[in-house]
Parts: sequence; C-alpha cells; structure tokens
Amino acid sequence: MKRRLFALLACMLLLCPLARAETLPSKTCFSVGLESLENSLRQGESVRWGFRMAPETLGGFAEGAMEALCAMVSELSLEGVVQARSDGGWMEVRMLSGGSEAGVLRQITEESGVASLWLDGRWYADSLLQPNYGALAEGRIPFVTLIQEEGARLWGLASPWSADNNRISVPSGPTSHGITYTIDTETLRTILTEWLDTLEVDMDDLPGVEEAWVKGLLAKMYQFAYRAELSKPLEANLAFGMGDVLRTARLRGTVELDGKRDGVSYSYSCTESNTRITRKYSLDFEPRVGDTLVFSCTWLTSCSGSGRAAREITISASGKYNGESYRIKWTSEMLNRYAQGEDGGLTELLTGTVSASLRYAGETLLDVSLKRSGEVVLPEGGTPAYTDTYTGSIESREETLFEGTLTFDASVAGDVEAPAAPGLEERLAEGEAQALESALSRLRAGMMVGLSEETIQALLSAY
Repeated sequence: MKRRLFALLACMLLLCPLARAETLPSKTCFSVGLESLENSLRQGESVRWGFRMAPETLGGFAEGAMEALCAMVSELSLEGVVQARSDGGWMEVRMLSGGSEAGVLRQITEESGVASLWLDGRWYADSLLQPNYGALAEGRIPFVTLIQEEGARLWGLASPWSADNNRISVPSGPTSHGITYTIDTETLRTILTEWLDTLEVDMDDLPGVEEAWVKGLLAKMYQFAYRAELSKPLEANLAFGMGDVLRTARLRGTVELDGKRDGVSYSYSCTESNTRITRKYSLDFEPRVGDTLVFSCTWLTSCSGSGRAAREITISASGKYNGESYRIKWTSEMLNRYAQGEDGGLTELLTGTVSASLRYAGETLLDVSLKRSGEVVLPEGGTPAYTDTYTGSIESREETLFEGTLTFDASVAGDVEAPAAPGLEERLAEGEAQALESALSRLRAGMMVGLSEETIQALLSAY
C-alpha cells in the first residue's frame, strides 16, 4: 500500500509543476525569470504590473465610432500593485489617460473574508471588484489547474482497487515497478458518485463559462455514473521508470449505456532524453448514444544547453455535445533565447505563437491568433523584470472582436505598504449606489482629461 500511495504522489507531481531553483533554462524549466516571478507572487510578495491595449479593430461598433474608441483605448493604460495570500490580499489600480493619472482604486480582502473597495476617497462594501487572491497565490491556471486537481483526485479515489504488478514494464530502460487498477461496475459507480458528490467548482477557474452550462454538464456526468455498466472490469496499467517517474499509463475496456456497448481507451506516455521531455495524453470515448469525446494533448519542453529552450503544447478535442458536433484546438509554440552575462545576470527573449479555436454546431464561436514577443531580465541575486507583447486577433462568429496589440509588464515591488483595512463604520453600505455611481462618473470624466485633442474630436464626431 505504501508503494501505491507513493506512486499516486508521483502522478500528482507529474501533473503539477514544482517550484524549482533553476539558474538557467532546462528541459524542466522553460523560463527561469518567469518562474522566479511566479514564485514571488506565490510567496506573498508584492508585484507591480502594467497593461496596455492598442486596438486597430473593436467588434460591435460602426466604423467611425470604432476608430474613435480605438484611439481612446490606445491612450489609456493600467498599472498597479498586487499582493496575494491564500486567505486574502490587496491591490491598487491606477488608470492613466495620455500619461496623466485619471483615477485610482484600491481593493482589499481581509482574512475574515470581508472585502472593501476604495474609490474617489471613500470605502465601499465591495461587490464591484473581488479578485481571487487565493488563485493567484496558489498559481492556479484557468481550466488547467482544475483538470489537474480533479484528475489526481480520481486517481486517489481509485487507489483502493489497485495492486502491484511486476509483469508491467516501460518501453525502454529499467522499470521501477508497475501497478494495475481493476474496476467493475459497482466500483466505477462508487468512484464516480463519490467524486461528483465532493466536486467543488470555482467558477473563477472557468473564465467565460456560464454556471448554468457547468450544472448541465454535471447532471450528464451523474447520469453516466448511475447508468454505466461494465460487462467485464476495466483494467488500467501504469509503468514507472527509475526514480518512480510514471512513463506509461493505459486503460482499455467496454462501457454499456442504454443496452449499447462502446469501447473506451486512455493512454499516457512520458519520454525523456538529455535535452527534452515529451508527454502525450489521449482519450477516446465515442458511444453511439449521448455525448462523445476524442482528446489528445502533447506537451514538449526542450533545452539544448546552448542558449535556446523551447516549449510546444498542442491540444485537440472533438466529438458531439447535445447532439451537435464540436471541435476545440489549441497550439502554442514558444522559444526562449537566453544569455547569461559576466555578472551572472540572465536575459531571456521569448517569442512564439498562440492559436486557439472553438467550433460548435457549425459555427466558429472563437478563433484566436497571436504572436508573442517578450523579455525577462533577472539580475544575479535580484528579482526579475518582465515585459510581453501579444499581437493578433480574436474573432467570434466571423466577426473580429479585437485586432491589435496587448502589452503586459511585471516586476517584484519589494516592500510596499498595504492599505489599512477600513472599519465597518468607514464603509458605505452596498445600498449606497448613488454615491458609487457618482464616483464612477468622476472616474470616466478623468479618463477624458489626458486624451489628445485629435482623439477627443474623433469621439465628439462619433457620438
């Protein structure tokens, strides 16, 4: 049992990246500077950040109004500071218009969960802006972290039905040990219902997804858990290489739904050389009745040790949902050209492309195409400074929602004093909507002050 629990831990570590103390990029660390910045945020340090947009196209507006809005947005920018903890945090956001300060807001969430918003010299009971500081502190990645955690939890729930199997071996190299999971109908239903009964979905992990859609999906999963039949037990075999690293995992079997039997298969492989690690995942379940899924993912990181590191991610999913066909694709190809100076400092130049698309019921609901150009400077013994620019377009249903440039920057802020949390008597109640609306009106007016004369004239002409 101890070995199986250790193997489960190894699976979880394989799915969830660890904080490392790398000094140069490697096959396990694509960017040392970005990892250092992420670790600073997770450790509760204050981080300065900035964001700017330079749109050429904005969807939903007539041509004259769009040109005026693009000009206005290009002259606006945001900058601020954020400090996150698992039980709360604070942030300050400054809006700049033409380089001049147009307004400031602050938000703080205390350990008790009480949230307050400061705007235009007043504190409000905060229902307008409530960042998920816990997700920032834990380094959660939308969609990805939730899938990783719930996948690892399923392994844990299935572990009582596993046993050591010395007949399993890795494709090449020495084998540490093997494990076989054997799951019959009763076991399958027990695992799935216990998993669903204790499943807690934070909608912050699923940006852009409606809660009603999630509830509908969970209802379908419950139906599957109650109705699925296995004519013979499912069998999953896991093989571990040296260092108890999971090298292969395979599951194959037949599931019966509504009297019809259909095959299901899952596979995972991890291959490693001196310069690269490649992980591949695949899942195939296409029942003749109900929803279907064909999923594949390849995650490759490599580093030649000669100033170049690369990361490639390809994800594909297709099938049917509620009787309609869907297809999801994600491709990311990134290159890190890095150099270490004589003083020990590290400079990383990051370039690459990101593309994503979602088709459902014959429509392209989302089509993203971006090019990346970034830089991370990490002085010896110091903290990183990061800048990144994405140029491209975001389209939906044949309409261009955004085309232009997005620019980000971030650095560790050091010792920055957090705003003092207000007492309850200092905060205006949530019902004081008129005071808050007045403050927001003054903020909008402040946005106009720093704009160029050409932009103001274009806005007046358009509206």
